[in-house]
Amino acid sequence: MKLSKCNIYINYEDDAQLVFNGKTGAFVKLSQSETSLLKNIQENLKCVDGEFIKNLKRGGFIVPDDLEELDVIKVRFENSKWNYNSLGLTIAPTLNCNLRCPYCYEPRDKFEESIKIMPEKVQESLIMFTIDQIKKHEKIKAIGVTWYGGEPLLASDVILSLSKRLMGVADEYDLNTLRQ
Repeated sequence: MKLSKCNIYINYEDDAQLVFNGKTGAFVKLSQSETSLLKNIQENLKCVDGEFIKNLKRGGFIVPDDLEELDVIKVRFENSKWNYNSLGLTIAPTLNCNLRCPYCYEPRDKFEESIKIMPEKVQESLIMFTIDQIKKHEKIKAIGVTWYGGEPLLASDVILSLSKRLMGVADEYDLNTLRQ
């Protein structure tokens, strides 16, 4: 057994650390002594409680010596590109923003323009695209939407309209709506 390369350690209290595994999403609070056991797992394997080892394996904090985690992540990524169980849409109803954050990559003079909102024609094309994808990939069981833009809520009427229409499409094709 060896340590997962996907472990992230966070100092929590004087006597504890939080450990997160980015591959599995597992999260655990360990005492300093348990953290030390984990970090030196190869030397400590024979003298550590079996239940502790079992839980570390289940969370992905330790993995078999021959496992190449990067290869597993690459395969998972490649497989997800061809997974048609759900349709994920990232929609930008407007790229305008009223916050003027100093780290923003958008040019300042763009903020002075009149607010440009996604036209009705584009909204209709988006609905048609969604229906076409559902028909094309019969395995789709859910639709998920992420609202994107400068500040999407500057176009709240577009968000409300498209949300209502997309939920109608989901109902029509008996799909779940993913909350994001």
